Parts: sequence; structure tokens; C-alpha cells
Amino acid sequence: MLPNRACWCFGYANSCLELVPLAVMASALSASLAAQAGHASGLPALSAVLATASLISEIIQGTKYNKALLWDLSRRVHEYVLALAEGADQLSGGTDSDQWLEAFQEFQRTLEAVHTFLQKHQRKSHLVHFLHQEKEREEILGMQNDLNTSYQVLMLQTHIMTLRSIEDLNDKLATSPIAEYIIECGLQDPSTHSKIPPRPHVHFGRDTQVIGSTSPARLILLGPGGVGKTSLALAVLHSTGVEHKYGARRFFVPCDAVSTGHDVFSIVSGELGLHAESTRALQKAVVQMLSSEPTIIVFDNFESAWDDTSIREDAEALLALLDSLPNLAIILTMRGTERPVGLSWTRPFLPPLGPLDDEAAMQAFMAIADIQDSDAEPQVRKLLQFVDNLPLAVVILASMAQYESLMSLAERWTTERTVMLTRSAEPTRLSSLNVSIKISLVSPRLASAGDASEMLSLLSLLPDGSVETDIPLFTGHLKQNLRCITTLVQNALVYRTTSSPPRIRVLAPIREYVMRYLAPGESIAQPLYDYFYSLTASLLGMYIHKKPEVIANLMPELANLDAVLGYALDHAADRRPAIDAIVRVSEVLQRTALFTHAMLLLPRATDIARADNYEAGLADCLQCSVYGSQGGPDRLKAEARLAEAIEIYKRTSNEAGELACHLHLANAITQRLVIGILPRIEALSDPAMLTRACLLLAFTSTGLSEARPWLDRALSFLQAMPPPGDPRAEARVRVLYADLAFRAGELPESLTLMLDALAATERASEFIFKLQATRNIGSILRTRGHARKAIPYLEEVTKAYAIQGNGILEAWSLTILCNAQVDLGELKLAKQNAAKARSVVAAVQQWPWGEFETVICESRIAAQEEDWDYVNALTARARDMAREHLGLREEGQVLLVRASYYRARDNFEAATSTLSLASILFFKTQYCLVALLNSLCLLARVWAEVGLHAEATTLFDAIMPALYRSGLDRSLTEALLALTKCGEPSDRRSFAIRAYRRARDIDDCELQAQAVAMLDQSVDSLE
Repeated sequence: MLPNRACWCFGYANSCLELVPLAVMASALSASLAAQAGHASGLPALSAVLATASLISEIIQGTKYNKALLWDLSRRVHEYVLALAEGADQLSGGTDSDQWLEAFQEFQRTLEAVHTFLQKHQRKSHLVHFLHQEKEREEILGMQNDLNTSYQVLMLQTHIMTLRSIEDLNDKLATSPIAEYIIECGLQDPSTHSKIPPRPHVHFGRDTQVIGSTSPARLILLGPGGVGKTSLALAVLHSTGVEHKYGARRFFVPCDAVSTGHDVFSIVSGELGLHAESTRALQKAVVQMLSSEPTIIVFDNFESAWDDTSIREDAEALLALLDSLPNLAIILTMRGTERPVGLSWTRPFLPPLGPLDDEAAMQAFMAIADIQDSDAEPQVRKLLQFVDNLPLAVVILASMAQYESLMSLAERWTTERTVMLTRSAEPTRLSSLNVSIKISLVSPRLASAGDASEMLSLLSLLPDGSVETDIPLFTGHLKQNLRCITTLVQNALVYRTTSSPPRIRVLAPIREYVMRYLAPGESIAQPLYDYFYSLTASLLGMYIHKKPEVIANLMPELANLDAVLGYALDHAADRRPAIDAIVRVSEVLQRTALFTHAMLLLPRATDIARADNYEAGLADCLQCSVYGSQGGPDRLKAEARLAEAIEIYKRTSNEAGELACHLHLANAITQRLVIGILPRIEALSDPAMLTRACLLLAFTSTGLSEARPWLDRALSFLQAMPPPGDPRAEARVRVLYADLAFRAGELPESLTLMLDALAATERASEFIFKLQATRNIGSILRTRGHARKAIPYLEEVTKAYAIQGNGILEAWSLTILCNAQVDLGELKLAKQNAAKARSVVAAVQQWPWGEFETVICESRIAAQEEDWDYVNALTARARDMAREHLGLREEGQVLLVRASYYRARDNFEAATSTLSLASILFFKTQYCLVALLNSLCLLARVWAEVGLHAEATTLFDAIMPALYRSGLDRSLTEALLALTKCGEPSDRRSFAIRAYRRARDIDDCELQAQAVAMLDQSVDSLE
């Protein structure tokens, strides 16, 4: 049975678009031929144009960004220059027209501008291309328009000249005898007798009898060292089906010790137990034995016989000889990804083996280590991540775990790395990971490929690998750098990922080995440093908050940035550029709310800047490190760092840095400081800094009314900027304006403002703040009691943060979503999202607020399920977290949940005191009006339940206007339901009707049913 023929067409037959690269290559070839025509015409200027066109076509052949537009541009250039070249002979005799020369020079300048753009385009990294693709698209369209215009003007001048030439020619021909000769001769048939190459012997689409499935298998198991090729081959030999078919005629031939072509044949004959006086007789005996009955033979580590080019022909001759034996099945195991010739390999080809998937690696480890404790799974997964699930490493680690704790293994890995992965006093490739890796590194193929080892050392610095088209940008100083990539892939020392675009990546164990024994030196690593320094500068200077895909494209580079910049801090001769780059990337990540990543290298950079007496870098590090500092000890540390940075900025006359630190300091202390430095900020005429100052003044105000003037002033600064202004900054301020109204408890107004802000972020393509607005809309709706309306917003934003890989905001959104589902009684979904939030918070690490919010969600779920012991345990834990790491607001949240615990135990005295204390805490905390009203409403409901009707009615009367004004529809509904029990009998029916309407508005069936029941009771009491 034939394999699917489509897979043999290299993709060109499946889509017209896939044929475009062929057209581009044809354009390049045609442009080159046309350039020769330009030289023949005697027009140097035309030759230069055609040479430029050829270079343009060559560059576009390798492009991967805005491909369709650039290919169309190449096609236009191709058509235009060919048109010029075809008329080269005519032009050579009549280019003395000033108008034509001017048009030609304009066309030449346009082509050169296109070439210059493409050269810059070619030197950009994948990430920069991705971030600028819309801008590049506009530039390409503009160049197409300029090219069309200049060509049309040139063609107009050419036509004018052609008409004049025709008139002159007609005049000459009319009196010339050559005209009569042309008419008589006519044109002869231009038949050609050139020959095309003959059909190749190796071709796709052979007859079924040539590649039929009845032939014995010829299989090859490829992949890196330690991936399990030998184990898989042995598993095949010992499988039931193979054992039944071949019986004793199963042979395993190790090729590790092969050094000559004769050795291969000798080992084969030795394994078969054959001996003869001459090589010819021995060969005849081997062939006779292997062809007599069905036989299967495995050649293990065949690269030992094939890698060395001096004996490769002998090895392939042996394979060709064995391939002619109809009863022989053959399996080869080889390091790398390249198949030897000599065998008619079974199709479809087996792909190279790779690491195990996560679950398979986990199962293998647990089975070998004999670990039964499910709580050990997170530690095991951490160990497996260290070695990228490489089978040999998994087996050795699991064997060590039989007698050594998982914690001890993890600690040893941090210092010993791959050295620890051996399980034999005399290590071999099957018992030592280092030996297995070293065998691949001394391959003759690797030694013959220029600076392949140096290329591997650079790629080993990149944990997440590199987009393949970016690699030449930092390896141009290496010999045969493009061939080096191919050689490393062939030897399976690197692999191409399945991501889009694909990346070249080194497996973690190989990377660790290389960095221990073959780490790059200063001269080799410097271009890589420069590449990442440039990348951080590009990121800081551009706007990156457009779409989730932008952040997703930035994420693979974060680990690379950490690794390269960290390596530069340790090894670079001049560490100042690395410190500056760390500051830049930290600022970018802070703007994208990925500040947990931003803090990783800052402490080291700060210490090194101080040790190297690099004052400018030290001040920038100190300022950057205070981002996100909270109260308590963090605030004191932030003040000390900022004070030091301010002194340095003063010494170095950096007023902008000094004022920026003052604004940070104001965030930690008081708004009086901002007001004091506001005139100096205004003197700088920096709208961004003025806006930030006004926002700080707004957020340190005591209420929304005091904050409004500052918010309005921030908007006025942005709107007064010259057109087109800064719509993104304006959208951000609108989101913050609405957020402040939300925090102030003005829920109806904040919802209106947030919806307007959401529209502004969409118009401005301000993605980060669009997500913030979306999350806040969901949170406002849930706070008001409209949980069902809130859920779509929260699900959307949670998914977007997950795509970004932004763990902090994903977990935050998950907790809000979980609380909304608890409000609706959807406990199954709430449990799932609480578990997700816990997992994400654990991955973020050292984030007390996220862990606290997750515990609160879990305690509310437990309360709904009436698991009061669990509620008690969770709230005790949350209380300790609030007191140790957080503040009064969070402690008040804990008390609200504990009140439900006391109510369930009929301990109304404890519930009353708990809610009273919570109300006091919320009252003493800024921007806790909503929490205060909810707490007081719950307290009044408790009093109503225990018969303290007068006290409950008095408290309800006091808070009811604020409940209406704040738009707390759920709390208001619950208050009205409570008043149907404790209010005046004549008013109870009215309370029940109003409660029913509110419950219907918030789509809460349970509250609607309660309102209907109370309405029936009030009617019965009146009767």
C-alpha cells in the first residue's frame, strides 16, 4: 500500500500560496540576467538599477514577515526592471533627454530606498518584527505606491522617446534597401534542440511492488543521546510478535567500538557465530545465513560506523548488501536526525525520538522510584523539569530516589547538575548522562562544521531557544554559522520546536553540560550580549500593550533575557550595559504588569552597580526596585532606596530621575510631597510625568470628590498635547478614573465610567488597560450583586491573562470569578476555579495577597457546603496571613466569613461582635465603603434574626440611603427582606415587593423565592 503521495510534494502542490517562493526565486534569477543585459547595453546607471533589483529579490527570498506584501513588492520590482532591460538597446542611443534622465534617477532612488528598508528589515529580530508588523505594513504599502509612481513617470518619458525614435527609423527605412531584405527573409522557426536532464533513479511515486508493505522492515531510530533508542530497539526485539516470527534469529549488533569499515562486517559475523579464512568467504557465509530464513538484526549506535567519512562508504556498502536480502528485517539506532544511504527505508519514516511527555515521565519515575505518596508529585515534576523529561536522566534520577530524598536530589542539582546523573562506578553511555552527552559532542560531523561547538555554547545560554531566523543576528562572527545550525540539528544536539514560528532549542541536560564544560568566552558571547542589549532598548522605546499575542511573544524571551543578562553580569568585561539592559527590561515588564519577572535580576544588578561604582546604573536600579512596594517593611525599604537614588541623581544632575523618585516616594508617604515638587515637574513640560503626578495626587486623596480635580487635570494634560495626542495614555487615565470611583464605593457611576473607558481602550488599542477595564466591570457587577452578568466579563479576562502567562492577574481574576459563582450557588465551577487560582498562585511564589484571596474563596465555598470545621480552619489561616503580611481590610474580610460560621452554630453573640469588629476595621481603612456597608447590613440582619427588631430597624434606616446610592443591589435586596420581618407591619408588603423587584433585576432565583414567600406572609397577616 502506497503512503500518501501528498506528503512527498514538499508542500508546493497543496496551495498556490506555497508556490510564491518559487516566483520570488525566479524574480531573483531574472533580475540577475537583466543586470547582465544592462551591462551589455552600455548604460552603467541601468546596470546599477538592475543590480539593486537583484539584491532586493535575494533579500525577500528569506523573509518571514509581511510575506505576501513583500512578495508582491518583489514581483513589481521584477516586472519593472525587466521592462527596462528589454528596452536597454533602444535606450542606449537616446538617453540624452533631461526629462528621461530625471525620471530614471527618481526611479533609481526609489529602488535604493526599498533596498535600504529591506536591509534594516532583515536585521531585526522576530520579536521586533512582530511588534512593528502594522507599521512595517504601512511602510511597505507606501514604498509600493512610490515605486509605481516613479515607474509610471519613467515609462511616460520612455514612450515619448520611443515615438521619436520610431519616426526617425521610419524615415531611414523608407530609403534603405534593408527593408526589402527583411520582408523577403521573414522569421525562421526558432526550434531548440537543448536537452533536459534525464529522469533521476531516485524519485517519488514508485510502483507499488517497489515499496509494497510485504517487504521486511528497514527502520531507523534517530534522536539525541539518552533518549531511549537502544531501549526501544530491545523492546521491539523482545516483543511477543517479533519473538514469535523470528524466534532465535534475532540479533543485536553493538557498533560502539567500530573504527574501520572492516570492523562492522567482523562484528556482524561474530554475532552470527561465523568464521572463514577470507573476507570474501565470510561475506558469502553471512549472506547465505541471513537470506535462508526470516531474520531480524539491530545495529545499535550505528553512528560509530557512519559518522567518520573515512569509513562511511564501507558502512553504507554493508547496508546496501544487507538490503538485497529479502528475508532480513533491519533496525538501526543512531544519534542525530540524518539517515544513511544504502537501505530502502520503510515509509513513512519514523520521526526522531524526543523526550517523554509529562505524564509518561511521571509514570516512569514513580514506577522506578516506587513512590506511593501523591503529595510528592510537585517535587517529582520539578526534578523532571530540570532534565526536560530525557529518558536516561529520568531513569537515573528515579533510581537515585530509591535511597535519596527528593528534596536532597533537588538541592544537589543546583550545584552538581548533570555530574550527579550516573549510576555506575565505571560510567558508560547507558549509565551516565555526561558520558552520553560527551559522545555526541565529539562526533566527527560536529568537528567538521566550522564553529559548531561555539554555536552550541551560545544556544545553550538560551533556555527557551531562539527563533531560527534570529540566530544569524548574533552568530555572524562564527565560521560557517548557517551550516553550524544544520549540523547541530543533524546531530540532535538541538531541535526545532513545533511552535509558530519554530525555535531552535537545546535540551536542558545538554545545555547544563555545555555551560559547565564549554561555556562561551567573552569574544564569543559579546555579539549575543549586544543582541539582547539592543532588544531591551527596542522594547522600552515601543508600545507593547496591543494584543494578548504581543505579551505571549514576549514571554519566550523572558527566560532568555534572565539567562543572558545574568551571564553578562558574571562574565562580561564591562557590566554597565548589562545593568542598563536589566533596568530597561524591568521597566517594560512593570508596564505590562509582569513585575514578578522584572524583579529577578534587579538585586544582583544593584549590588554589582554599587561594587563597580556605576552611579547612574545604581540610581536607576534603586528607583526601579521600589515598584509595587506595599506597606510595612517594604515601604521603609522603598523610602531608603529612593532617598539614596535621589542623592545620586542630584550629584549627576539628572533632574528627571530625581523627580521620578520623588513621585515614587510620594506613593509611599503623602501627597504633600507631590504638591511641593509639582512646579518643578511642570517646568519640565513632560506630559507623562505631569499625568503621573496628578494620578498620584488623585489616588492619595481622601475621597472621590477631592480626587476629581486631579483626574480632570491629568486628562487635560493629555488632551492638550499636539495631534494626534496620546489616545492610549488618555484611555489609561479613564480606566484609572473609573477605578477610583469603584474604590470610593460609587458603583453606578463607576460602571458607567468603566464602560466608557473600555470603549476608549478599544479605540486606542490599549490592551493591558482594556483587560483591567473588563476585569473591573465584572468586579463591579459582582459587587453590586449582578453575578450572572459579571461572569462573561470575568471569563474573558481570565482567558486573556492565561494566554499572556500573567499569573498574578490571572489568579486575581479567577478569585473574582470564583466568588461570583459562589454567589450563584455554582459550587462545582467555583471549586474548579479556586483550584486553578491556587495552582497559579503557587507558580507565582511569595505572593501573600494572592494566597489570601484564594483561601477566602475556598472558605466561602466550604461555608456554602456547610463544612464548618473546614471554614474554621481556613479562616484561622487567612487571619494569620492578614495580620502578618497584609492589613485591616483583609482582616475584615476574614471576619465576614467567620460571622457565617458563628451564625451556623447559633452563636449570635459571637457573630454580632465579629461583625461589629469588621465594621470598625473597614471604617478605619480608606476606600472600604462598600465593605463597611455590607458588614453593617449583615449585622442588622443578624439582629433581626435574633429578635432585636428595633435595633435592626434603626441600623437599616441609617444605612439604607447609602445602599441605594452605592448601588449595592444584592445587599439592598437582603436588607428589604429582613425589614419584612422587623419593620412596621403596614410597610412589610411594600418591602417584599421592592425586594422581589431587586431580586429579579439581579437574576437571583433564591432571593426572588424568599421575596414571594414574604409577600404571601404579609398578605396573610393583613387579612
